[in-house]
Amino acid sequence: MKVEVETLDPLRRRMRIAIPGERVQEEVERAYRTLQKSVQIPGFRRGRVPRPVLRARYGESVRSEVLEDLVVKALNEAIEERQLEVVGEIELNPDLEEMQLPEDGSDLEFVADLEVRPEIPLPELSELQVDKTPVDVPEEEVDRFLERLREAYAELVDPEEPRPAQEGDVVFTDWKLFREDREEPITQQENYAVELGTGQVLEEIERTLLGAQVGETREAQITYPEDYPNPELAGKTARMLLTVKRIAEKRLPELDDEFAKTLNYESLQALRAAQWNRLVEARKRQKREQQRQDLLNQLIERADFPVPESLVQRQARYLAALELRRREESGQSVQEVDFQALVESHREQAERSIREEWILEEIARRERIEVSDAEVRAVVVAEARGRGEDPDQLEDRLRQEGRWESYRQALRDARVVELLIERAAQRPTIVTP
Repeated sequence: MKVEVETLDPLRRRMRIAIPGERVQEEVERAYRTLQKSVQIPGFRRGRVPRPVLRARYGESVRSEVLEDLVVKALNEAIEERQLEVVGEIELNPDLEEMQLPEDGSDLEFVADLEVRPEIPLPELSELQVDKTPVDVPEEEVDRFLERLREAYAELVDPEEPRPAQEGDVVFTDWKLFREDREEPITQQENYAVELGTGQVLEEIERTLLGAQVGETREAQITYPEDYPNPELAGKTARMLLTVKRIAEKRLPELDDEFAKTLNYESLQALRAAQWNRLVEARKRQKREQQRQDLLNQLIERADFPVPESLVQRQARYLAALELRRREESGQSVQEVDFQALVESHREQAERSIREEWILEEIARRERIEVSDAEVRAVVVAEARGRGEDPDQLEDRLRQEGRWESYRQALRDARVVELLIERAAQRPTIVTP
């Protein structure tokens, strides 16, 4: 097979392919022999139908089958031989519908225009800079967490004497919400708990409940902002009737060894140490993500290469579809969404994600960073145990859904980032007087 490759630009290649006539005739003969064994035509015994009759009845389907088989195989062989990585559509000239099988034994010739991954120029990794200072968690942050823990385990008790609701109380209410243009409530809830002073509800509601007594019903006038998530209320005025059912005070547990033991720790010191370690690990993950983004920003800025428009569009449509699905799952209406405008809004994110992926893959290729099946399985086993699933069943499902390789890619990318951090220089710290 003859193959000539012409570079049209950094993203496009033109391949001129000539499939030998002998190979073409062999495929045609094979197709007719297979057909002759399977078809049954009145007046002829199975396997004895003359070739002219077969050609007259099935010639077009044989042409289509043989061409598709020959062209696809030839393209794959040529792409592999020339080590091209196709990332976009392949345009055939002539296309398969117009292509004809040569009947005189001559070669089958066609042209294929391909979109390929461009060369990825990378800077010296030692030229990158990143903050490598170790993370730390001050004791004050642990103290704040322990206070939140006390709040979470607080006991709700009634005041010793009946009194109006005040800041810090937890008020239990039955409420009904009426839109200004409707007599019936559009929604309602019973025994709804509101902690006053925390900002967990709209300011109008909290202001209405302050000073209320048990058994008292009050009305709150609420104006919802235009961007309120619920379209039925966005930009509308509504009134809420709130009936106070209970007023409770929060009684916090003492921060001591006994409290720690209720959380399965031997002592308060052990609880503090465990939380400090958790906060440090969380801070490490946060810093690692910051380092990753910082290094990728530098690489994207320095690695100048084009990205096929067709690939950007495909990725943008995928991201837009994901956003639509998230909106639907959160209960938002998507009927009036301009999908094309949504796709356009994801263009920048789509192009960046492609650049990131290609840069990380190129570094992995140059540095020979690979992830084995055993390493992927170790992660899957740990995940399965954490979910209480059977590891073999999870692996089978991941493979069937085509997500096994995404686990491999995530592990590979993590190793590439580790390498980048190791090779990069420490970013100078600016000390202000």
